[in-house]
Amino acid sequence: MMEKDPVCGMLVRPEEAAGKRDHEGRPYYFCSIDCLGKFDLDPRSYVATPGGTTDSGDLSGQSPKRN
Repeated sequence: MMEKDPVCGMLVRPEEAAGKRDHEGRPYYFCSIDCLGKFDLDPRSYVATPGGTTDSGDLSGQSPKRN
């Protein structure tokens, strides 16, 4: 089974992953040490929220678009 690297989106075989982290009870696998390092700096920006978006996609502080 392939897993998606949450940083770059590459598909990774868990047994061949460059690294693994558990975050909020879920395992994440990485294609490279670079992606693993980026995740370690700010995991929440790469993890989907229950609404299906990443925290970095939050637009709550912006004004609504007007037509």
